Amino acid sequence: MCLILHISGRKQPLLIRLAAQALGDGAIAIFPTETCYGLGCDATDEIAVKRIFEIKRRNRKKALPIIVADLPTAKEYCYITQTAKRLIQKFMPGPLTLVVKARGNLPKALAANSGKVAFRISSNKTANALAKEFGKPIVATSANLGGKKEIYSGKEAIEKFADCVDVIIDAGKLPKRKPSTVYDVKKRKILRAGEISDRQIRKALEL
Repeated sequence: MCLILHISGRKQPLLIRLAAQALGDGAIAIFPTETCYGLGCDATDEIAVKRIFEIKRRNRKKALPIIVADLPTAKEYCYITQTAKRLIQKFMPGPLTLVVKARGNLPKALAANSGKVAFRISSNKTANALAKEFGKPIVATSANLGGKKEIYSGKEAIEKFADCVDVIIDAGKLPKRKPSTVYDVKKRKILRAGEISDRQIRKALEL
């Protein structure tokens, strides 16, 4: 049975704790992000990560992005260069996803055996609170089946996923925004255009 958590007011901290506990037990969750609803799990749990691929019907050659609570958590699971650190300090929390070298404490399936991982610090209050409460990286891929449209409504998320995930955090309707910009730090190249432009990134990296 899927646990539905309707986020509101004073109950939010308790509901976030419940969701974080479920993630620690291997649960698959849907939660709001700064763009659309996200599908996620404990990013260090290989079995849960494989379930995400199955639920989403995602090609195993396509890596899964993660969210972390802060820079110290990012450093624990990713190799953070000075370039990455400057971009984190300038744009995170926010709509920037950085592709960096992954440390050995993340499942290979998460990175599609590439040795790299895409991460961001979410600017969505609920997603960020969940990451802080959980204390480890959380998979945060869009809650849609491969090739289908993103979901911006908690009601739609419940209708489409309540029978195949363990927890859904319903935050109502989300405003439609551009996806996060995906930037490969080593290649110094944008892999997916989004809210943050190449010009903004280059300016942030100027000495």
